[in-house]
Amino acid sequence: MTQLALYEMPKKECRRVAVSVPIPKWLPPSLALWLRQRMAERPEGKLTVATRFSKGERAAMKRRRPVPISAWAEKHRILEMSAIRGRWRNVFTPYLTGIMDVSGLPGVETVIICKSPQTGGSECGHNIVGYCIDRLPGPVMYVFPDELTARENAKDRIIPMIEASPRLRQYMTG
Repeated sequence: MTQLALYEMPKKECRRVAVSVPIPKWLPPSLALWLRQRMAERPEGKLTVATRFSKGERAAMKRRRPVPISAWAEKHRILEMSAIRGRWRNVFTPYLTGIMDVSGLPGVETVIICKSPQTGGSECGHNIVGYCIDRLPGPVMYVFPDELTARENAKDRIIPMIEASPRLRQYMTG
């Protein structure tokens, strides 16, 4: 009597799950009531639950075509604390496009940049993080020499980067 079957339906259809196990007692009463209301008795003694994916679930599972990080940055990155304010333009720092694009390839875990000061390396890193926020969500760790520097960079660079971009702003929470 402990069977669980998942039937895949065509795209944009509902998913159906045939269940022949009792509702667990540890479920919250509101969820148990919700399940009981939506279950219909079947001739085989199995219960069927039919649900649709929510708008958020569909958006999270939607396949997006791959975009190079440099192209993503030109489309969605807005510079606030820079000599040249406004949208990011690869034409000003063409040597960074290769670094950004390679860092987005599968299998690349570490990127080391050897460069001279004031050549856009930090902004390149911010572009990569912005891309990851939008396209490859997961943990990100910035490393700074001390806590004061980390707080200042978060306040002056990272948070304004997220708030300035309409694409990244939608990921901000309270």
